[in-house]
Order: sequence, then structure tokens, then C-alpha cells
Amino acid sequence: MHSIHFAGYILCGYILELKIRPYPIVFVPFSDGPKACLYKVLQIIEGKCEVQLNPDDCQLVRDCIAGHIYDSSPVDFTSDLGRRFVVHPSVLKMSHLPRILSWMANGISSSLDALFLNRFESQRAEYWQTLYSSVSMGGPYLILCSENDDLAPYQVICNFAQRLKELGGDVKLVKMNGSPHLGHYRLYPVDYKASVTELLCKAAAIFSQRIQRLEGEKMGFEGTHDQISEPISDLRKATVNPHHSFRGVTFAPSDHFFTPSSVEYYEGRDVESLQDEHKESLVHFAKPSNYQSTWSA
Repeated sequence: MHSIHFAGYILCGYILELKIRPYPIVFVPFSDGPKACLYKVLQIIEGKCEVQLNPDDCQLVRDCIAGHIYDSSPVDFTSDLGRRFVVHPSVLKMSHLPRILSWMANGISSSLDALFLNRFESQRAEYWQTLYSSVSMGGPYLILCSENDDLAPYQVICNFAQRLKELGGDVKLVKMNGSPHLGHYRLYPVDYKASVTELLCKAAAIFSQRIQRLEGEKMGFEGTHDQISEPISDLRKATVNPHHSFRGVTFAPSDHFFTPSSVEYYEGRDVESLQDEHKESLVHFAKPSNYQSTWSA
């Protein structure tokens, strides 16, 4: 319940800002962020949550969503996820966990399994379905991961990226060998910045194209109506300057980026059961030698 209210609070903040000056939005969840908040934000935008906002306001936010960056994420929705985070050395800043704390965490997790197993499974299916349905909102995906990450398993993230691609998503999967959970930027700052900058440039271009398309559609609609709806009017203001910015960082849009179309929602498939149907090509950066990137559109 707390995540729902927090998601609503975040969206209200977006709406207030976007009504003043629309700008491209890129969601950047870290670690457990999708489970803690992002998937509820997406559900509210889609009108599939008990928290209901003004539909026009939700559409305004949706029209501004231009990209997605996942760092050490998404993690699977499991009942023992909280336990694994609590006892993880990177969280406690301890090399060896006291045995009594480990016993307590395992005991609590087992009790929750006995009481809420069916509920966890239902929420897990809802969680993955919501993340996959974000493809219909458009925008490229950048997913940063590592085979050494035991909190965000590499295979789970690969399956996530593969499913997004199957649904028509524009996905770049970057594997940074040897980096721990949430440690990718610390070990690979140059490549990390390059990948993020590339995505932001694409997001700015997609936002520009989307605004121009919406403006064209509205111009045709104005032949029979004098009033301009507030969300489209707000978005039109963003076309005054052809160079859109992300909080002070300006990017020049180009016109050759792919925008995903509407797709069917993910239905009834276990993320861990997805099979790699296409062998992904790897682009090896010369320096450092153990950094790998996969780009697929």
C-alpha cells in the first residue's frame, strides 16, 4: 500500500511540472526499484490501479515517457527478496553476516511463505506483466547488468530483455563483467556514461517526433473544434525549441530512431522459463576488455 501512495505522489509531481513545461521522461529504476515503486507508477498511468488520477493528466505523463534505464534491475518478484537484500553484504557493509541475524531473516521469510504464498505468486505475475506492457508507451530501453550480480541474476535480466524485444521494444543490454550489484558505474564510468548519453539522445529525438505527430493530429482535429485540450496544448509548447533537454543537458534530436508501437501485454509466461530464441551479437569495447554490449532494435 505504501508503494501505491508513493507512486501517486511521484506522478502528481510530474503532472505539476509537465503542465508548466513538458519535457521527455526517462524512468531509471535501480535494484529493487521496479518492485518498490515503478510498476505501480505504470499501473496508475494505465488506469489499472486503485489510485485513480485525472485521465488527461495520466495521458500527459504517458506522452512524455521517452525511455527506460534499468541498473542492476529488474529483480524477480519473490517472497524471500527482502530477506536476501537484508542479509546481503553490500547492504549491511559486513563481509560476514552474524549467524543469529541470518536465522531470524530465514525464519521470517519462511513464515511469510506459509501465510501469503498465493498472494506473492499473483503479485509476481502482475509485476512482470506491468513491466512488459511498458513497451506500449514507447521509448528505448537500456539495461545494465552483470553475471556477478547475485541479487539481480543475469539470466532473469536477459529473459526480461529478450521478452521486451519480442514485444517490439528497442533494447540495449550492457553486460559489465565483474561488477557487483549497483557497482557498474564505479567500475565502468566511461562506458556507463556513454551508454546513458546514447539513450538520452534517442529519448529526446523520440519525444520531439511524438510531439510533432500529436501536433499534426491536433491541427487536423481543430478544423471542427475551436478548443485545444490542455494536455496537447501543454505538449505543443515543447515544440517551440527543437532541442529538448533533460534537466539542463541538451540533446539534438535526429529523425531515424525506432518508436515501438502498441503490443499485446505479457500473458501467463514465467520470466525464468523464457528461452533465448536469438543468439545476440556482442560488441566488445577495446577498453576495458571485459565490458560487453548488445544492441537490438
